[in-house]
Amino acid sequence: EADSLCVRRYPSPEEGREDGEAADKMAIIMDAVTGIRSIRGELNISPSLELQALIKPINEAASVLSDNISYLMKLARARDIQIGKEIVPPKNAATAIRPDMEIFVPMEGLIDIDAEVTRLNKDFAKMEKELIFIKKKLANEEFRSKAPKKVVEENQAKYEEYSDKLHSIKASIEKLKSWSKPKE
Repeated sequence: EADSLCVRRYPSPEEGREDGEAADKMAIIMDAVTGIRSIRGELNISPSLELQALIKPINEAASVLSDNISYLMKLARARDIQIGKEIVPPKNAATAIRPDMEIFVPMEGLIDIDAEVTRLNKDFAKMEKELIFIKKKLANEEFRSKAPKKVVEENQAKYEEYSDKLHSIKASIEKLKSWSKPKE
């Protein structure tokens, strides 16, 4: 209607442009990709290494995942993804639980378990040292009375965060050790 694009009225949003169904489907795909990527990150698996994933969907997530498997494989950097409600968790598999699915990544041949346990033990020792230092600081009444309340709260939060990380590292070490035990 205007003579020039420069003086044309700025477009306003139109009703019905939002697609809630597409957003829900995309959330399922994103959950699958982040689940696989979080396993990769937690176990220090190289992003360039293509891995295998097994996804056991809950509800109607199976059709969404199957319809978008090529995107999943590309975004999760996987050579193979199997999707099915009948999937049984394989032995020695890392697991990620998401609202609409369980994700399993078989670890056999992916990582050097002994090297990963050694790395995690170093991380554990370092985190434990930090935790002891903060615990001593928080137990010191002089520090608690003289330090600003905000500093004490920050140290308390850091203590809790490090404590959670320590438990997580310990669980990872135990899981990896159980994988390296000889099969019976």
